[in-house]
Amino acid sequence: MSEVDKLTLINTIIDIEYAMFDKVEGLGGRADCQDDKHSFYIMRCSQHNAFSKSTLESYLSDLNKALSEGRNLVRDKYAYMMEYTDKLYYEEVLKRNLPECGKDKLILIEQILTMLEEDYDKFALEFPYITGRMRKNKSKESMATISIYSFGELKTYSYETLLLYKKDVLEAKNDMSIVKRIQTQTAVFYGYKNLEEAEIALKQRG
Repeated sequence: MSEVDKLTLINTIIDIEYAMFDKVEGLGGRADCQDDKHSFYIMRCSQHNAFSKSTLESYLSDLNKALSEGRNLVRDKYAYMMEYTDKLYYEEVLKRNLPECGKDKLILIEQILTMLEEDYDKFALEFPYITGRMRKNKSKESMATISIYSFGELKTYSYETLLLYKKDVLEAKNDMSIVKRIQTQTAVFYGYKNLEEAEIALKQRG
């Protein structure tokens, strides 16, 4: 698949995601980031670009299925996250409105999260200043950590998409990790040539 074709696929996915994101109603009202489509695009494009055509196509199928069922996967993602950030509210209000995840799916998600955390830890050692600008990983505080954010998103994926996602993460370990791919694309979006240049710039800022 050519890069143009892949970008078209990614843009189609992001258009659906942003439409879903725009409809999310938080407990404190609409968030400022919901009106920042540019940053949303950078974040989501950087992530999606790290994955294969097969994974992206499967995820697009998940999104279209959700649309046909009147479900909002972005809203579900944040709801799943609240199992860790506000467990009482999750148990009393949110849980009953969310699709249940079977045991096999949860095991697969845990496997993926373990691999992503390993990749993140390696990335953090190599690029500490970039990492400092990212969500803190494995925080004991009830903030949106990378692990919790990933957990919430992965629970919205179909089992088929998760299998492809895991395959991509495993294969990337032999070259450039998924975490490193995502951060490389993000750095390029913000005008840096590569991660090394971004790291130096952030270090100089202090």
